[in-house]
Amino acid sequence: MSTDTYTSFFKTLTTQGHTPHPWQAQLATPDACDNRLIRIPTGLGKTDGVLGAWLYHRVQQQNHAWPMRLVWCLPMRVLAEQTYAEALHLAKTVSAQLTNEQPRVNVHLLMGGAKADAWHLQPHTPAIIIGTQDMLLSRALNRGYAASRARWPMDYGLLNHDCLWVMDEVQLMDVGLATSVQLQSFRQQYVQHSATPATSATPVTRPCFTWWMSATLQPQWLETVDSKSWVEPLANSQTCIPADQRQGALWDIRKPVRVECIPAKDDQQSTQLADAILQAHHNATPQPQAGRVTLAIVNRVDTATDVYAALNKQLSKATDKPTIHLIHSRFRGMERENWVDNFLNKAHCQNPDTHMILIATQVVEAGVDISATTLITELAPWPSLVQRAGRAARYGGSAQVIVIDRDASEDKAALPYALPTLNAAREALSQLDDMGIASLEKFEAELKAHKPEQLKTLYPYEPLHLLTEKESDELFDTTADLTGADLDISRFIRSGQERDIMACWLDLPDDAKSPDKEYRPQRNALCPVPIYKAQKWLFDNNKLKPNCRAWTWNYVDGHWQKLNRSDCYPGQTIVINKAWGGYDTTRGYTGEKPGKHHTGFQTDSHAPDTPLTPDTAATADAAQGRDDQSETPNQWQTIATHGLEVANHLNHLTKRLVLSEDQQALFNLAGRVHDWGKAHLAFQNCIANRLENLEQTHLAKAPSEAWCSFKNMYCMDVETNHYRRGFRHELASTLALFELLHQTHPNHEALLGPYQQLVEMGVLKPMPTHESLQNCPLADELNALDAQQFNLLVYLVCTHHGKVRLSWPHTSHDQKYFLRGDTKTDKPILGVREDDTLPSTQLYSHNGTLCGIPTLSLHLETATIGLSSRYGPSWSDRVHQLKQQHGPFVLAYFECLLRAADIHVSSQPQQSPDPLLDREGAQA
Repeated sequence: MSTDTYTSFFKTLTTQGHTPHPWQAQLATPDACDNRLIRIPTGLGKTDGVLGAWLYHRVQQQNHAWPMRLVWCLPMRVLAEQTYAEALHLAKTVSAQLTNEQPRVNVHLLMGGAKADAWHLQPHTPAIIIGTQDMLLSRALNRGYAASRARWPMDYGLLNHDCLWVMDEVQLMDVGLATSVQLQSFRQQYVQHSATPATSATPVTRPCFTWWMSATLQPQWLETVDSKSWVEPLANSQTCIPADQRQGALWDIRKPVRVECIPAKDDQQSTQLADAILQAHHNATPQPQAGRVTLAIVNRVDTATDVYAALNKQLSKATDKPTIHLIHSRFRGMERENWVDNFLNKAHCQNPDTHMILIATQVVEAGVDISATTLITELAPWPSLVQRAGRAARYGGSAQVIVIDRDASEDKAALPYALPTLNAAREALSQLDDMGIASLEKFEAELKAHKPEQLKTLYPYEPLHLLTEKESDELFDTTADLTGADLDISRFIRSGQERDIMACWLDLPDDAKSPDKEYRPQRNALCPVPIYKAQKWLFDNNKLKPNCRAWTWNYVDGHWQKLNRSDCYPGQTIVINKAWGGYDTTRGYTGEKPGKHHTGFQTDSHAPDTPLTPDTAATADAAQGRDDQSETPNQWQTIATHGLEVANHLNHLTKRLVLSEDQQALFNLAGRVHDWGKAHLAFQNCIANRLENLEQTHLAKAPSEAWCSFKNMYCMDVETNHYRRGFRHELASTLALFELLHQTHPNHEALLGPYQQLVEMGVLKPMPTHESLQNCPLADELNALDAQQFNLLVYLVCTHHGKVRLSWPHTSHDQKYFLRGDTKTDKPILGVREDDTLPSTQLYSHNGTLCGIPTLSLHLETATIGLSSRYGPSWSDRVHQLKQQHGPFVLAYFECLLRAADIHVSSQPQQSPDPLLDREGAQA
């Protein structure tokens, strides 16, 4: 990379036309991306440095050695929102410089309550995906919070392949940091495995990388049994600022520090702490070109609200009193948005007329562009103290730092932190008189040289849970167990009880049984509430409290349903009737019910009018868990034409992704045949209101008014007018591919070819074939595949809706299936029965000609364990082989490509009538 070229690019990228710092240029120097550790002090441009490097290589230079997606993971919502705003600005700046031929970069926000968008439908275009660790890590583990089960594999595949993960402010991530390290270790193991001569897999050319970033990053935090071999070289080459470059205005800032003791046991209502804050504010030394801003950071939300109340009480009769704001994580988005506009910004802090006290929790430790003239903080772990000190004198000058020691002597009193971390921080403060950047760097350098053990005590990291390779492998399967439960991943994302649901208050009339089914909570109306507090607030045991009305979205049946205790899981959105209370626009979530002294839901008279009525125009919210596969065809369309359109889109997509020619051809074939199973009468009978001349036409799409209106779109039984519930056409497509290959090439290596000795011994008895299928172009395409390619083909077809994947279970609908007078004793599997017929169908071959395929019988033998006489290996054996060949991450990525193409094509209005139908809709 040319340094001059990047410098010129960076200048146009930043608002002030800054030249990149040497360390920022270092991030962009390599022509190929790799893992990286970044330890840069607060306020020196980490966000611009990372965004600049990726935007330059991936977007401006279109360098395929850098990943397609930049995934920015942050520990808190407020940080995600701020990073999103900055990334959006830089992406627009870059896009304005691109030619028409260069793809634009899209920026997406992924966090609880954020609007769902179509980021997963564009795997071939550059994207920046910014979100909280809850939303991103849960998706990387194939259990996406607030997403439907069918959506999980798409996010899993896209977030574990062709991505650059940025784990920002890792000191706040707790166990999520360890999970990110383990995931990167497993990705690299699969990359190394796929590239070995022992396998015939195509080496992974678009792997994942991770950059871990913090002002207090310690390489030993990343060391696990699985990562130690590659973390050590990273530690030796981490990005930091060398001693000879530590100069300039920010390095000259002084921040004198002193410690005061106010035991918490003697200050139950935090009145003494409020007194100390008020006194420090009055005693602050005025700074040039700055207002008087006192920032008080405490360790618990309850403490912050107590201090806020005490200060307001003390200043209730004062004349020249400062403006007081309360800042913590339990506010709605609409209040947080006002913070940035009104007072959490650089301009307000630099205004000489500003006279302000901010009472905050850890949410301001990182990513907040404010500068305090006085910082008061409760004693906290050393990494937190360093981050908090970065909020003082951020733009120059000096600031007083006061650390309040609450004299915690037992573990409970130290919460939310561990007591040893507070003791270590107390000892370090006793050796310091200044917390400026230069003083902190010098102090830690001396500890590293002379007291390494003390340095380790300042930066301890012992995650409570560590994701193992076995657990990661098990997460690839999205099939629920017999009770409908899944492997719990919450312990790999956050520790303790700090896992949130998203609460929305809605003003409903007393006679309303639930919100309107068209209602969607807007993101800025959602408030994070810890699960344990929400359950205590809303429930007595397992029932809602009397007069409490709350709902959650049932994405299966498409309506709001009464909230159950089991519905309170991380990322879930719940709607509460406003009359139940629990919120104050100046204090955030309170959990207070209407009573004698408060109304429960309180609005500041100066607060903006907030929309609390149903917004039917709002788009679907990802927090409702709806699978974003909406199909809006407005014309009749045959299976063959729809398959060809999907195949054509896959051609474009796979070429952009630089897949091999063999892989491109395989995806083209999968696109053409993926909906073959819709020819099954169980599906065709669902299109009841056909035009007369369409009665014998095999349709994949139809106008909305043509479909049966019976509940949940139960598919009709083949032989009668009884409903065949739970029919999955993708399973029928898969079985048809097996049968077509069997009928034409029964000894193919994907079927009985490797087992001829068992056939000769009579262990396997070959099934008869049909001469009528010998001249079939589609069968010839299947025969040209090797066993691994055929297995991948049928897997892609089977999984293209995300609902049928590793196993083919008998669903509850299958178990209850009963047909009067039926002599068959077997039950369906996913709505498909043994010996079901797939009528004669037309599909396109690879050269664009129509291929007529005679009627086929469908057989379920591959669903059994072991070898079958018809198809050879079982389905589970084939999937296991695919996982061994490609690894779970790449296999899910391949799965996603067909799904993305199918959803994209299905959601686009048809530009012209189906060429296989005449103008009235009959088959031509």
